[in-house]
Amino acid sequence: MNTDYNKWDKLARDEVEKADQEEKDEKKISDNALGLSDGPKGPPTEKAEKERQEQEKQNAARTDIIKKMEQTEIKIVNPETGVINGTDENNLPKALRISDATDVQLTIKGKSLKIFVENCTNTTVTIEDHIFSSCVEVNKCTNVTLDVHQAIATIQIDGSENCTLQIKEEEMCTVYYDNCDNLTLLSGSESQVFPRQKWQCLIQWNREEGSWLSKPVQRDAEKNFVSNDDKKPGLEEIREDGPSEEEQALAFKEQGNNAFRSNDFTQAAAYYTQALALHQSDVVLCNRSLCWLKMGQPERASEDAAEAIKLNPENKKAYFRQGMAAYAMKKFKEAMPLLTKAEELDPKNTQIKDSIKMCQFNLHKAP
Repeated sequence: MNTDYNKWDKLARDEVEKADQEEKDEKKISDNALGLSDGPKGPPTEKAEKERQEQEKQNAARTDIIKKMEQTEIKIVNPETGVINGTDENNLPKALRISDATDVQLTIKGKSLKIFVENCTNTTVTIEDHIFSSCVEVNKCTNVTLDVHQAIATIQIDGSENCTLQIKEEEMCTVYYDNCDNLTLLSGSESQVFPRQKWQCLIQWNREEGSWLSKPVQRDAEKNFVSNDDKKPGLEEIREDGPSEEEQALAFKEQGNNAFRSNDFTQAAAYYTQALALHQSDVVLCNRSLCWLKMGQPERASEDAAEAIKLNPENKKAYFRQGMAAYAMKKFKEAMPLLTKAEELDPKNTQIKDSIKMCQFNLHKAP
C-alpha cells in the first residue's frame, strides 16, 4: 500500500493551524471580555487604562491650578517684626502665606486675596485691611495671636495649640477648628477657651447669650458637605457628644466614593484609609482594594481583600478583588479558587465568569 506522505503532512499542518487558530480565537474572546488589548495582564484592564489616563489629565489640571495659585501668592518665610503688604508691586492683591515666624509681631496692610499662617510660634499677626476671600487659615501654630480688625466670614485653624483669635465683627464670623488645644476667642471683653475635641467643630457667636458657642461640624448625610442648617431634612442630629467614629468614617467613605467616581484613585484611597482608621469595614476595604488595582498595586489590593474576607467571609467582592489581584501577579493557581468562590456567591455576575475563563486560559498555557 502506497502512502501519500504529502497529503498526510498537509492534513497534519491543517490540524495544527486549526488548533492554533482556535487558541487565538479563545484568547481573543477572553481578552475582549475583559477589555484587554495587549494580551492577558489582569488589572489594569483597558477600561482602567482609560480611567488612569483621565486621572493623569485631572492631575495635570490640578498641577496647573496650583501653579496659577502660586503665581497669585506672596510667600513670606521666617519674617522679622514689621509690616507686610498684601499687594504686589503693581498694587494687585495677592494671597499671603506666612510661615516659620518666631517671636515676632507682624502687621498686614493693603487688600489681600487670602491669608495663610503656618508653622509659626510666639507670634502676633494683626490684619488691618480687607481680605477678598474673607478667609484666614491657621495651621500647626503655637502661641499665635490673630487680631482681625475687619469683618471676616471664616477662620479655619487646625493642629495648633494655645492660639488666640481676636475678632471685631463676631456675628459675621464662623471659626472651624480641629486638633487644637486651648483655643481662645476674644470679642470685646469676652474671652472663651475651647479645649481639644475628637471631631471637627465650628464656633459661632450667639447674640442672645453674648458668647461663643461650639458644636460639631454637621454634614449632609448624602452629599457630605458641611452645613450649619439644623433644620434641613436629612441632616444628622447634632448631639452633645458629637458624631460617632462610625459616622465620621461613613463621611470619609462617601468622600472616597466621590473621588473614585472622578477617577482620582489616589485621593479615594486616602479617604478610605481615613475611614478605616476610625472604623473597620469590609466594604471600605474592598473599595480601597479596587483603588490599588486601578493604580497597579496588586499586592496591596490582595492584602485589603484578605482583611475584608476576615471581617465578612460572605463578601463576594472581596473574593473577586483578591482573585484579580492574584491574577495580576500571575498567580493563576491561587486566583482560580478565589474567583470560583466569588462566582459561587454571585452566580449571575458575567464579569466574574469572564475572569474565570481568562484564568483558565492562562492555566492551560502554563507549562
